[in-house]
Amino acid sequence: RRRRGTTRDETTNGSRGMASTTGMMHDAFFVGRNELIAWVNALLALRLTKVEQCASGAVYCQIMDAAHWSGRGGDVVPMRRVNFEAKSEHEFVQNYKVLQLVFERMHVAKNVEVQKLIKGRPLDNLEFLQWMKRYYDTATGGAGVENSTYDAEERRACARGGAEYAGARKASVTSERAGHRGGNARGRGSRTTTTTTT
Repeated sequence: RRRRGTTRDETTNGSRGMASTTGMMHDAFFVGRNELIAWVNALLALRLTKVEQCASGAVYCQIMDAAHWSGRGGDVVPMRRVNFEAKSEHEFVQNYKVLQLVFERMHVAKNVEVQKLIKGRPLDNLEFLQWMKRYYDTATGGAGVENSTYDAEERRACARGGAEYAGARKASVTSERAGHRGGNARGRGSRTTTTTTT
């Protein structure tokens, strides 16, 4: 929770310096990958299983969106420019350009090692996600995911491919149901073929 007597703007201003200068020995960098995955899934309504799935930069952009979402317009993150469909490193770089734009806008002095992150190496993405969680916690005054009014799915729908993102809960459930229906259809077809052959 925010300290009594502080405003959201004051808390956010503090996060700009505090999170951007967080050293490697800070407690933030001892948060395990399972805890991080559970946190980002809860915050953004996702079903990620590995930190490498954040390598495209789209998830990092949305974490920043969640950290600064007010619901009153004047969005800090231009979600329409974020690409959840990104598959190539070139497309990943475009997402990181959006992220760096947001950092500049919020005066966050964080060096983002894009060329390492886009390779999808687990350790590089683990460390950056640890930093992102630290930033989010600081920017929101430690309010916690359970106290957030942020609608992750609605905001992600503004991004390219956001509504159908494979890591999203709704998209995954829809895909599973479609696969189940497809399996039933194939089953019915095979029984018909067997009957015809007989």
